[in-house]
Amino acid sequence: MLLAEMKRKIGTMVNDRVPDVTQLFAKELKMDLAEVDVEARIAKYFMSFDQLVEENGLTSILGRGPAQDEGGRQRMKLRCKLLLNHVMPEMLKVDLTRLVEMTHRRAKIDDLVLHDLIVERATQQQQYHLMQSEMKQISAQRPRDTSGTPSGVRQRSKPAAQVKPVVAAAGTKKVTGPQKPPRDGCLVCKGPHWARDCPTATPEQKADVERTLQDRRTRRQEKVKRVTANEEPAFRTTVVNGVLDVPFCPDTGSDANIIGRPVLNELQELMELRVELVQPPVEVVVAGGNRMQCHEKVHVDLQIVTAAGPLQLTNIECLVLEAPEEELLLGKTTLQSIGVDLDGIFEQLAQQRLEDAEAEADDVPGDDVEVLGTATDDEVEQVLHRLVDDAVDEGFDEALADDLRTLVLDYEDIFRLRLGRDEPADVQPLEVCLEPEAQPYRSG
Repeated sequence: MLLAEMKRKIGTMVNDRVPDVTQLFAKELKMDLAEVDVEARIAKYFMSFDQLVEENGLTSILGRGPAQDEGGRQRMKLRCKLLLNHVMPEMLKVDLTRLVEMTHRRAKIDDLVLHDLIVERATQQQQYHLMQSEMKQISAQRPRDTSGTPSGVRQRSKPAAQVKPVVAAAGTKKVTGPQKPPRDGCLVCKGPHWARDCPTATPEQKADVERTLQDRRTRRQEKVKRVTANEEPAFRTTVVNGVLDVPFCPDTGSDANIIGRPVLNELQELMELRVELVQPPVEVVVAGGNRMQCHEKVHVDLQIVTAAGPLQLTNIECLVLEAPEEELLLGKTTLQSIGVDLDGIFEQLAQQRLEDAEAEADDVPGDDVEVLGTATDDEVEQVLHRLVDDAVDEGFDEALADDLRTLVLDYEDIFRLRLGRDEPADVQPLEVCLEPEAQPYRSG
């Protein structure tokens, strides 16, 4: 009896006052990011939540326990929502919110599932950030080597910064050493020298060549740039190998799947991934009509996030594009393998429209079309003669055979061998008239 009363008192709000739960937890509930151990950090977070619930008498509406009825389901739903809303850092909260909304919906009403999910994703993000910090420290301690080949995305941009001082602001060129002639020769005379050194080119021709090269460089920087109406994140996302969440774009005009170099580098930081060389290189045509060569390919597993749940694709071959492409492009072959065939959809729509048009058309064919076939002029007459002869053979009086033949031929037009059209009926048009002694009335 005493224990029951204690439980009742604990689960009752102080003085029956209902506090502002959202403001209360936003002010009091914090995640200790100074704790390095991820599991300990999440455990402290859940313990702090339960302590706030008990101190404010919110056990009946936010306490732990299985959801056995609709009330319990609403209690766990509110509990998990508050736990998720105050997760830190913000990147982890955004990641968890997407997963709970799309693929891990059980975590909406089960705090144990939510706990395991938070631990899993927080551990992955912790490993990623620790690895990034280590790489930054190593890069800062390593002396700069201008002759070496960069291996990372950030290091790959350094040579471009070192090339910029070659051309002075006034347009004069610094001579850093002998330069090899272009592979395809001079753009003016095809000789073994640069166009700017061509002895036969006029100043106007050299200026035209310079403008052409400048246009090519400008287009080359924008050839994989995707134009969007706003800066909102893409709706379609896919999880690559279960560790990296990236946006993807279904491209029915592409024959191959494309993964950008930045995405591949980030994926290799999270896990070991085998990259295969493509021999000979595959030439691809990108936006704007420019051509690039892909020298590598990878095989990855994809989990496409949809409103109906995750869609698993395994062992998908992707060509590595040396461009700052942040999206994963799924080509026509892969889309057709999961039933997404744009050409087939267009064919079905065209066939459906054709069938609808035929159904809506006049169901009475023209004069040159036979529905079930029509008889010729003398075909009915021949059949009538044969029927009269058959009647005589069956015992009809031969003396009356001619009269019978004349009778049926006089009414030949009422016999039909097949359904078809006849001549228009030759009848007098009908007239509407009143009955005798009828009195007309006007309404309204």
